[in-house]
Amino acid sequence: MVKAIAPNSTANGLAIHRLYGILVLANVSRVACNNVLDFGGEASRSAERPKVLGSLSAPLRWHPEASGAWVDYRGDAVIKTALGFASRRVLEQTAWVQRQTPEVQSRFPKIRCLEWGPQSASAVLQNVYMEPLSDQIVQEACSAEVAAKIQSEIMEWVACVMHRTASPPWVSSLEHLLKQTEARLINIPPFYCSLLHHLIWSREVRINGTKCFGLLRCLELFSDGREAIDQHAPTHFCLVHGDLHTGNMLAGHEAFYLIDPRGSFGDAHDHFDICYDYGKILHDIYCGYSLIKAGFCRMHWEGLDCEYDLGSSAAVHAYRYLYFNLLDMGRENNEIFDPRLWPRAHVFAGLLMAGAIPYHLRFYDRVVGMAASAVVCLNRSMDMSEVRSTSYTELSTCY
Repeated sequence: MVKAIAPNSTANGLAIHRLYGILVLANVSRVACNNVLDFGGEASRSAERPKVLGSLSAPLRWHPEASGAWVDYRGDAVIKTALGFASRRVLEQTAWVQRQTPEVQSRFPKIRCLEWGPQSASAVLQNVYMEPLSDQIVQEACSAEVAAKIQSEIMEWVACVMHRTASPPWVSSLEHLLKQTEARLINIPPFYCSLLHHLIWSREVRINGTKCFGLLRCLELFSDGREAIDQHAPTHFCLVHGDLHTGNMLAGHEAFYLIDPRGSFGDAHDHFDICYDYGKILHDIYCGYSLIKAGFCRMHWEGLDCEYDLGSSAAVHAYRYLYFNLLDMGRENNEIFDPRLWPRAHVFAGLLMAGAIPYHLRFYDRVVGMAASAVVCLNRSMDMSEVRSTSYTELSTCY
């Protein structure tokens, strides 16, 4: 049995990427920010307001999983700075929050100021002094029961406030997501990693002793059966967060906040398929997104056979508990998670996990784990997504 080992260039490439990011940021700090949106009035323009793109003397924390974003904590302010393509998302996220109703805005940290230049963007946000739910679970700072209670409160709020704002569908959401995922996967360089290339391009792979279709083959099969999947459950377009997972849920004493919404879809649409939000939470608590990011995934490879395992730690148990808790919520209250949408939401979960791979190519073990998880999820979803009713028991045995 041979453990998957990253190419020799990977570790060096990561160090170079980090150094390159700092050098680029140093260069950006000398570029004037000639575009400023101040949401806090004169008070936020005072000398007390942190300088966003100043010198590098202030401590900066680079978030390697945030696709080129830096977070700087200055007292009661959090400054998120992004470069290049990632800066566009900062602008879209800020615009999205500002467009929402006061009730929706109340669950996102207040935006005090937004500054951007030709190569960067920075948002000054309220520091709510809360940790992401994913960090609390991974660090075993909260029990599975407490995490489930937080998840239930957040999902109930999202269902009652955001998901109630219905609108007519403006696109075939499953077709849109299939094309987006395919475009992202085929653009991954084939020389990056032979194991990842095999999971993406091979028609058949073997994971944990079970034959599975490769990722692109899964996309073909779901594309052929898209109409049947769409007819199996009603399509509901509504206001969606777009990146609803435990890493973007801040939880504290008797309170919670959401961060990092996707922003708009397509041509500035805030509304999309409700299964996108369900798929995002499932790609985390069912497919193991946060656990894989935290290094829990263990991959072993011999020939074309792969063994994929997340272990049996307290964190893994907690995420399994969150999964069954979400299914229980759907059984007890269809308005939170309509059971008719379960199979379709699991398809979305696998597609979203696969589509996220290109944004993590700096981390070899992580992307191979994400690809294996996406393969498993999509192959299981094929059984769920046949034109029939999927029972709670059938879903439970698939975990």
